[in-house]
Amino acid sequence: MLMVYLIVLRLLHIVAGVFWAGTTFFMVSFMYPAIGLAGPGGQDYVRALSQRTRFSAAMSATGLVTVLAGILLYLHDSAYFRSNWMRSSTGITFAIGGVTGIVAAYIGLVISRAVIVRLGALGKELQAAGGPPPPEKLAEAEALQARLMASTRWIAILLGVTVLAMAVARYIH
Repeated sequence: MLMVYLIVLRLLHIVAGVFWAGTTFFMVSFMYPAIGLAGPGGQDYVRALSQRTRFSAAMSATGLVTVLAGILLYLHDSAYFRSNWMRSSTGITFAIGGVTGIVAAYIGLVISRAVIVRLGALGKELQAAGGPPPPEKLAEAEALQARLMASTRWIAILLGVTVLAMAVARYIH
């Protein structure tokens, strides 16, 4: 039974992690630059993606599943933080990857999510007002978008470290 539990945890951890990290890398490398090049149409795309789809929820869910499954796997491998394995190169490398993954999840769930919620509210305010948006609202939207892009870049960097650590941890001695 323990083996089935560990297999399910590893599958959840890996599949959710691939989606989370891969989507983040795609956003930073291709989607955000394309949105910037698209002009006003790019903003419409971002609005539709964040307000009319479950994209943000999917990113939050896969980040949470990845982190929680990873913590449970680490607890098992470390005998609930009681084994010498934690002080081994493998254990330390997994810990580094785990910490960077947890920080990435925190940034996504707290900072990015708050920005997305505010952008959504701002978009609704602008639609309800009708007419051209006031300059201060445009400036706020641009600042929020810049903050979202910056937080996503940090998440991508942290997830890059996480992926590298997870990929090599078992081979470091």
